[in-house]
Amino acid sequence: MVSRPFLHNRERLASTVTQARTERHWTTATLAQRAGVGPRFIESIEAAEHRPELAKVLAVLNALDIEPRAIPTPHHWTAGPDPDGTSHEL
Repeated sequence: MVSRPFLHNRERLASTVTQARTERHWTTATLAQRAGVGPRFIESIEAAEHRPELAKVLAVLNALDIEPRAIPTPHHWTAGPDPDGTSHEL
């Protein structure tokens, strides 16, 4: 799976899904079919319109071969930054 930025908000999820979909030259309908969701769901994710259902988001990420990262813990609980060097403050 491809390593992508931490998906910490709707806007980051939207840009990540849009970028991965367009890199594959897929339409929203193609991604929807591969993820087992409706095209409107893909459109709403890409527009960052609402808080989508987690199971459906995971299906979309799986169809795009994107591995979601766990929510980061406070920096004093971890051994260091993400593998890509990104540090996340809560």
